[in-house]
Amino acid sequence: MEDFFNQFHFGGTDNNDSENSGRYASGGPSSGFPKFKMPKHATAWAVAALVILIAAAVLISAYNFFMEYWQIQEIGENFTGVFWTNLFAKAATQSVGFVFLFALLMINLFLIKKLAVNRLLSIRFLEKKWPYIVLCVALALMGSNVLGNDLYMKLLLAVNGGEFGVADPLFSQDIGYYIFSRPFLMTAVSGLKSALMLQIVIMIAVYLALFLTHGSKNLKDIVLNHRGAFIHTVVNVLVYFALSTLSYRFLAENVMYSSFGKENDIFGAGYIEANIWMKFYQFAPILIILVILLVILFLYRKKYIATIVSIAVVPAAYILVAAAALLTESLVVSPNERNMQSQFISYNMEATKHGYGLDQVDEKEFTIQNDLTLQDFTENQNQIDNIRITDFQATLTAYNQLQYFKRYYTFQDIDIAPYMIDGKLQAVFLAAREMNKDNMEESARSYANQMFRYTHGFGVVASPINRVTAEGQPEFYIKDIPLQSTGGMPEVKQPRIYYGELTNDY
Repeated sequence: MEDFFNQFHFGGTDNNDSENSGRYASGGPSSGFPKFKMPKHATAWAVAALVILIAAAVLISAYNFFMEYWQIQEIGENFTGVFWTNLFAKAATQSVGFVFLFALLMINLFLIKKLAVNRLLSIRFLEKKWPYIVLCVALALMGSNVLGNDLYMKLLLAVNGGEFGVADPLFSQDIGYYIFSRPFLMTAVSGLKSALMLQIVIMIAVYLALFLTHGSKNLKDIVLNHRGAFIHTVVNVLVYFALSTLSYRFLAENVMYSSFGKENDIFGAGYIEANIWMKFYQFAPILIILVILLVILFLYRKKYIATIVSIAVVPAAYILVAAAALLTESLVVSPNERNMQSQFISYNMEATKHGYGLDQVDEKEFTIQNDLTLQDFTENQNQIDNIRITDFQATLTAYNQLQYFKRYYTFQDIDIAPYMIDGKLQAVFLAAREMNKDNMEESARSYANQMFRYTHGFGVVASPINRVTAEGQPEFYIKDIPLQSTGGMPEVKQPRIYYGELTNDY
């Protein structure tokens, strides 16, 4: 790597670099700027602060670890295996992420130190290696923690996933790949790309800040007089492009998650996605590799304008393809949408049938005989008695008007359940009175109220589905607070509802 960068005159043996080095020869890199001196004992204080921060981080991590372990242990000893599996998966992803990020940060930071900091600044603290190593460790730990938390569950899915035995129509890959393996691969690549892009942005900002405050007038002056920094930046951009060649596979597969139609209500790849975007994403890696080779060639020949133009080819190609897709949609697909999209609509229908198991339906014709007798009605009297005459939504509305009692209670949903009442099977409407903190008054939303007082719903209401009162209201079998059970319904002995359809916190 060092020989590669020396080929492009990092140290500066050409005329421009000679002039640049002469600029600082008389007064040193700090000529014209006050020399910065570290306060006395600053290093000792910095080390002490670092030790305290590390100790605090270790204690917090240990506390969270034991709290989580003890909570799972309370649920049952047989669940601790899940805890350890998750822990090892998270540790594996974070360790790999840390090694990658640390190596990447070390290379880039020490190149910035060599190419800019040591040349332009006279700060003894920044001339040492350990501040950069500490910074790399801290940033790599933070980055790997974010990456690991997002990745470890997907790693477990990928390792323990399987196949469905059904392939998609465009890429001929088993559906299991999209469910299990693809999320992990895609997240890993996108995480690495994000980390690299963030470093590129920070690197450019640091270079511009240092060079523009130390003699450089504009971007052209920086490129000509600080070639090493320019090449360092370009190489990172090339690495990003190379990593992007992997993500284009996922971009091509993303057309499977598209939607089309006038209202975008048909899910899957349509004509535009399958014939324009998919082909572009499959060709893009080849284009990027060609761009990388051209950039290396132009850098070697010191043609910097051509280098920048070559890099711009990739975003320009994307813009052209987007314009072509828009024109094709307007001029070709929309006027003849039924014929152009018919094949892709059939893909959607076949996948929907398979997903719901409708491709295995055995169709039989039912012939109406019109031969019901009084005996049929007598033998099926219970089913006839349980024919529903009340409406779901009207009953739910009545529940919320008559039985909610407190503003923070609500009935979210209503279901039908069978109960033995007076020796007969009776179908009844049943709804849970849940806690809805969104309906609480603002003055009541204190920490104590939300965490210790308003913690659960209370009770249920029930009414038959086949009759109402003389006023047209539900005839309640279970109602009120405290709960009252009538009509042969069982008594509710544990009315508190901690886990319901609206429960979203502890």
